[in-house]
Amino acid sequence: MTKTIGEMEKSFQIHDKDTHMSEEMEKTISENGSLMKQIQELQDRVNEWKNKYEVLLTKSQKYQEEIQQKNNKIQLLTEQTKSQLDELRYLDISKQTIEELKSQIQILKNRSEELRSKMETDYNESLHQKLQEIENLKDHITKIQKELEVSKEQLKNDENYEKEILKLNNEITDIQAELSYLNKKTEEDAKTISNLNAKILQLTQANENLEKKNQDKNNSDSDEAKRKSNQAQPTVPRQSKSPTTNSTTPNPPKSPKSNSKTPKTQQKPRIPSSKSTASLQTKNTATSTNLNINEQAYTISQFFPKIKDNNVVADDSTDVLTTSKRKREDDVTPSITKKPHLSSPTVSEEHSDEKPVVWLTGLKESKKQELKDIILSLGGDLREDSKFDQSITHIVCPSNTHTIKSLVGFVTGKWVVGPGWLEDSKTAKKFISPQPYGK
Repeated sequence: MTKTIGEMEKSFQIHDKDTHMSEEMEKTISENGSLMKQIQELQDRVNEWKNKYEVLLTKSQKYQEEIQQKNNKIQLLTEQTKSQLDELRYLDISKQTIEELKSQIQILKNRSEELRSKMETDYNESLHQKLQEIENLKDHITKIQKELEVSKEQLKNDENYEKEILKLNNEITDIQAELSYLNKKTEEDAKTISNLNAKILQLTQANENLEKKNQDKNNSDSDEAKRKSNQAQPTVPRQSKSPTTNSTTPNPPKSPKSNSKTPKTQQKPRIPSSKSTASLQTKNTATSTNLNINEQAYTISQFFPKIKDNNVVADDSTDVLTTSKRKREDDVTPSITKKPHLSSPTVSEEHSDEKPVVWLTGLKESKKQELKDIILSLGGDLREDSKFDQSITHIVCPSNTHTIKSLVGFVTGKWVVGPGWLEDSKTAKKFISPQPYGK
């Protein structure tokens, strides 16, 4: 019984356990239902997360591709950065080089400034020296002009004119050499000196042509004299009326009787005497002197090509330049030929009341302004052009000084006076006679 009770108790316990287990099973089943729901929800969530995962995976792949592209860009930018860094390094080196070049350029600028200042100093010294040489050359030309004036007076009775021509040619050659030297050394006066050199060459050629012409004329005069001496034979009075016949030999007398009857009516033979020979030589010398005067006028005209001297007249018979103020010597006999000479201008009565036209040259600026005021205050006319004007009547230059303008005045027959003429005219309050002040 005891076993039965015990078994019963055990059975009850087992039943209780079964009941309890069934309850637990039910409870578990109920719990499992909820769990199933949860599992279903979880599965749904898992599916949702799977979908999200797939989307994220797709995005991740895209992002990886973008990341790869970015990495490629980063590599490219890295390479570019490296190249730019290299360029920056090169630029730094270039900057340093530029700084060095700037310093060198500054040094070169300083040197160039020093050289320029030195060149300016040397140029000014050289210019001063060349100007001094030009002044010396002008003085030399003035001296030659004075010697030429003296030579004109001496050549009146000088039969050795060829030696004087040779001397003048040598002086012209010396002047040409000096002008050539100045042409090489002076830049400012290069053109002028070159023109002077060319004009002197033309002058030399013209002189040679004139000498040749003079020689030809001398030869022709000598031949003419010989021909006339050969033609000078006794002729009848009828033939003496036409002494300029072209016959080369005199007509022979018809008979000795006719010669004996008319000895007084026949002309004497024309034998050149010593006087006629001297006259011929004097004429030739005068012609040479005239050619020399023409040569001077030609030289000055080359310095002033625009000079048109209406008063200068060329005499075709003797090739002598004369002015309208000078009388033409048409009545000169063949036996006495006067040599031409340069004379001072004469003031005619009809032009004495005309106001003078003055040209200033070789004066300092202060002195020039003072003389200008005097000219204008006295009612005169002032020419300030650098070119010669034929209307000019007076040329004022310092005493004991000659310029190119004053030489032009000598050649063209103008008054060349000193400043004292204007100063004394100011005192007299009118233009006085320039005769005492002429050079």
